[in-house]
Amino acid sequence: MEILRPVAGRGYPADYLVARLRVRRSLLVADWWRLLSAAEPLEAVSPSPRRGKLGAGSEQGIWTPLLEETAWLYGQMDERLRRIFSPVFTWFELNTIVLCLRSRGTGEGAEAEGLLAHTLLADKVRRTLLKGGETAVAAEETGALLAREDMRYVRLQGVYGKDGMAGFERQLVTLFLEQAGCGGLHPAVGRFFRYLIDMTNVMTLYKELRWRIRLPSPFVGGGRLKGSTFRGLLEGDGLRGLPQLVRSITVLPEELSPGASPEPLLLKGLSKMLGREAREPDGIGLILDYLWRCRMEARNLSILAHGGDADRETVRTELVQ
Repeated sequence: MEILRPVAGRGYPADYLVARLRVRRSLLVADWWRLLSAAEPLEAVSPSPRRGKLGAGSEQGIWTPLLEETAWLYGQMDERLRRIFSPVFTWFELNTIVLCLRSRGTGEGAEAEGLLAHTLLADKVRRTLLKGGETAVAAEETGALLAREDMRYVRLQGVYGKDGMAGFERQLVTLFLEQAGCGGLHPAVGRFFRYLIDMTNVMTLYKELRWRIRLPSPFVGGGRLKGSTFRGLLEGDGLRGLPQLVRSITVLPEELSPGASPEPLLLKGLSKMLGREAREPDGIGLILDYLWRCRMEARNLSILAHGGDADRETVRTELVQ
C-alpha cells in the first residue's frame, strides 16, 4: 500500500545517512531519571538544534520536532532505503489518519491542518482528510482510497457506521499489520513488525481481560505468537498469565505488576530489540532504531508534560529508557 508522497531528489545511501544519524542520536535525551528528579522536568531538558527550550504548555514543541525529523529522514533516503522503510513510515502515518478523523468528530478542523503540516501522506490522502463534511463520509472515502491501493482495505467499508472511530481504527491497524506480516520485508523491518503485532495482540488481550470487553476478530495474524496463545489466556488463566506472556515477548527481567498495563514494558522490550538491531553492519537497524528513539523521546517528554502531581515513581514506570 503506497500512500506516502513522492520525494524529489536522489537522496543518500545508508552509509552516509548512518554517519549523520550517529551525530543526531547523541543529541537525544538520555538521562530521564535526572529530568524526573527536577522540580520542573521539561525546563531541565537541554535544547537541541531540532528542538528549542521546553516549558509549561510545550506539547507542540514536543511533537512538531518529531514530525519534522521524520520528514527530514524520509527526504534524506535514497530510493532503496525508502522502499525498505516505506512500511515503517506508513505505520506512523496511520496515526495521523486516525487523529485527523477524530479531530473532525470534535469540530477541530484547524487541528487536522496542523497534523498534516509535516505529514508524509500523499496529496490525495491529505485532500480526502481535509475535505468538509461528516466524519463518516471522510472515513468511507479514506477507506475507498486505501482500497484502490490494496483490495484488502475494502473491509473498511461500513466499519465507521457500525463501530464508530474505535472500530475503524482497530480494523485499519489490523489490516495494515496483517499486510506487513505477510513477508517481503527487510529482516530488521520484518522483526519490528512481528513484535508490533505481538504487542498489539497483548494490548487487545489486556483490554479484554481488564475491562471484560469482547472485540470481534481481535487478534492480528503474522506475529511470533499464535492467536491460540491469546485465546487460551482469554479462556484460561486470564490476567494471571499475562506477566509470563509479556516476559516471553520482551525478554526483560522486569516483572509486570498485577493489574498494570503491559504497554510500557512492551515498548521497553521493543527498544531493547532495536538497540540490538542497530549493531548490525548494514545500517538498516540503526536507522530504524533512530526513528524509534525519536518517537520514544517525544512520548517520554509528553508524559513528563502531563505528569502533574502524579507520584514520581508512577511516572518513572511509564518512561521508556
